[in-house]
Amino acid sequence: MNPVMRLAAIAIVAAAAVGGAIYVLRPASNVGPPASSAPVPSPTTSVPTLADYKAARDAVCGPLNAQLITLNDAGASFHPDTNPGDIPATIANLDAIVALGTTEIAALSALDAPASIASEHAADVTRHGDSLALMSEAGAKLRAGDVTSALALANSTEPLSRLEEAFENKYGLAGCP
Repeated sequence: MNPVMRLAAIAIVAAAAVGGAIYVLRPASNVGPPASSAPVPSPTTSVPTLADYKAARDAVCGPLNAQLITLNDAGASFHPDTNPGDIPATIANLDAIVALGTTEIAALSALDAPASIASEHAADVTRHGDSLALMSEAGAKLRAGDVTSALALANSTEPLSRLEEAFENKYGLAGCP
C-alpha cells in the first residue's frame, strides 16, 4: 500500500474512532423513549393516614406532655411577683419549658400529616412556636427584673393554648406542650 493510501486509511479509522467516541460519550438526550424497553419503577411514597399521623404525633407529645406537667406543677409553687427569691427558680423553670418546647417543635415539624389536615398541622406547629417565643420573652423580662411584664407574657399564651387544644380535641390527639 502506498504511503498516501496508508495515511488515508489511518485518517478514516481515526475519524471513525473519534466519531464513535463522541457518539458513545455524548450526553443522554431527553427526547424519545428510554433505550431500554423495561418499565422504570416509580418511587413509592406512602400517604400518611390520620391514624398514622395520630400515632406518630401522640408518640411525640405524650412523653413531652408528662414532662411539661411536672414543670408546670413545680412552677405553680413559685411566686416571683410576691417573692423576689423565686425569680431564679422561675427563670430556670421557664428555660426548661422553652427547651422542652424546642424539642417538641422540631419533632412536630418532622411529622408527615395527611393532606386533609396538613394546613391545620402547620398552623398548630406555628402556634406552638408562637407560645415558645412568648415564654422565651417572659424569661428575658424576668432576667431584666420586669416581673409584671414577664407574667403578662406567660399568661398571653392562653389563647394559643386554647387553639392547640381545639386541634387536639378535633382529631383525638394527645395533648402537646
